[in-house]
Amino acid sequence: MGKRGQVAMEFLMTYGWAIIIILLAIAALWLLGVFSPSVSTTCQIDAPFTCQDAVISKQGLTLKIAASQIQSGSINSITINGQACPKIVNGQLTPLKVTTVVCPGLTLEENEKVSVAIGGQYIKRGGGLTHNIDGTLSGQAAKDHHLYGTDERVIVAYDFENEAEDVSGNNNDGTVTGTNCNAQGKVGKGCQLDGTVNQYIILNPIKNFPSTDITIAFFMKSSDTTKTGTPISYAVSGQDNEFLIFDYKDFSIYINGDASGGTGVSGNDGIWHHITVTWQSSDGEVKVFKDGIQTYTGTLKQGYNIINDGALVVGQEQDSVGGGFNPSQAFLGTIDEIVIYNEVITLDEIQTLSSL
Repeated sequence: MGKRGQVAMEFLMTYGWAIIIILLAIAALWLLGVFSPSVSTTCQIDAPFTCQDAVISKQGLTLKIAASQIQSGSINSITINGQACPKIVNGQLTPLKVTTVVCPGLTLEENEKVSVAIGGQYIKRGGGLTHNIDGTLSGQAAKDHHLYGTDERVIVAYDFENEAEDVSGNNNDGTVTGTNCNAQGKVGKGCQLDGTVNQYIILNPIKNFPSTDITIAFFMKSSDTTKTGTPISYAVSGQDNEFLIFDYKDFSIYINGDASGGTGVSGNDGIWHHITVTWQSSDGEVKVFKDGIQTYTGTLKQGYNIINDGALVVGQEQDSVGGGFNPSQAFLGTIDEIVIYNEVITLDEIQTLSSL
C-alpha cells in the first residue's frame, strides 16, 4: 500500500465513525423535512389587480383579488396543473373591492405541488377596450379548511380576519356594528361582544339561504353567568324567533314557532366551545353538538320550509326583523369561525370542525 493509501486508511479509521454519525444525522433531518420545507404560496397578477391572499386545499382554490381603476372585470379561466377548473364561483370582479374567487371540486393530494394560471378580461374605468387579465399562483395543497369555499354546501362562512367578510365566495358579507372584530378568536381574529344591544353583526338577507335542511356551526366563548345570551339568531320579517335562537344556558331552538329547550349545552365557562346545530326538515329532527359530542336530539315541526327573507344576527336575539333586539338576551363573549351549510353534515364532519 502506498503512502497515500496509508494516509487515507488512517483518516478513515480515525474519523470514519464521525462521518457515519454525520450521515445518519443528515438522513434523519431529511426524513423530518428540514431539507424539504413546505412550499410557500405565491400569487401574482398584473395591474390594475393585486392578489391579496390565496388558499390551496385538496378540494379547492380560493383567491382574494383586489381591483382598482376598472369599470368591470371577470376571471374566466383558472388552470390547475394543466387542468381547467371545473367551476369558477364568484368570478365577477367589483371595482375598488376585494373579491373572493373560488374554484371548488378539485381532487389534489395533500402536499401536492400546484401551479395555477389565472385568466380573464377587464375594461378600464371610463370604458374603452377590453384587456386581458393574467396571473399565476404556485404552492402546495394543504388540508381542506371548511370556511374557504372548497365545499359547495357552504353558503356563509366568517373567519373574521377582515371584519364580517363572507369567505365562502358567496358574497354574503355582514355589517359590523359596534363590535370588536380584532379580538383574539379561536383561530386568528374573532368578534367580541359586550352584552348590550349596541353591538352585533347583521346579514340581511342571506343569498341562497337553505329552505329546508341546514347546519350552523361556530366557536364561542363566554363567562357571563348573570343571564342567557344569544350568539346567533335568524328571524323573518314580522315574526319572532322564526328559525332559531341559541341561548347559551339552554340553547333553545325555535323553528316555525316550535320551540325546544334543554339541549345539554352550557357555554358560560370562559372556555372556547364548538357548537353545531342541525335540522332536517323531512322528519323534523334537530340535533345539537357541543365540542363534537351530541348533547340533544329532538323533533320539531316536520315538512316546514325556512322563509328566505330573514336576517342573520350575531350577538342578539331578534324580536323580529326591523323590530329591534331583546336587551336581556344580548351576548357577552367572543364568536369565531361561523359556517352555515345547506344540508345536515355528518358526525365525522362535525367532529373535524370542532377539532380546529
